[in-house]
Amino acid sequence: MKAEKLKKIGVTIILTFLIGGVLFALFSRYQLFHHYSFTTGQIRGITTAKARGAYTILYDYRVNKSLHHGEQTFDYCPGWGRKRLDSFLRGKQFPVVYAVNLPFADNLLIKKGRAALFNYKLPDSVLYYDSVLTCQQ
Repeated sequence: MKAEKLKKIGVTIILTFLIGGVLFALFSRYQLFHHYSFTTGQIRGITTAKARGAYTILYDYRVNKSLHHGEQTFDYCPGWGRKRLDSFLRGKQFPVVYAVNLPFADNLLIKKGRAALFNYKLPDSVLYYDSVLTCQQ
């Protein structure tokens, strides 16, 4: 009986954390899409993503003198391996949108489609990178 009760408590705790995590993720997404501002981020590297055929761009950005780290996953394009992308993007600066009340909720605006979600027009200097990341180059 005691073991069964402990099992129920354990399941309840796990479910509480899972539901809390999902609610926090939804809240963060709402904040990002409804209360946002822009800053500039700098690419610090590329890593292989957990998903096969994908990579993750790692970047840093500042909000109110505080340094934040972001990452965004993209699909590989033919001819653009991780090392080539890393040397192509490392050190470059791009716009970043972040939630004003949760600065760690962010998105790197390196593709037109993502920028359009925030009514942000990418500068011409970024459009070439967009064409590479959308496999048009």
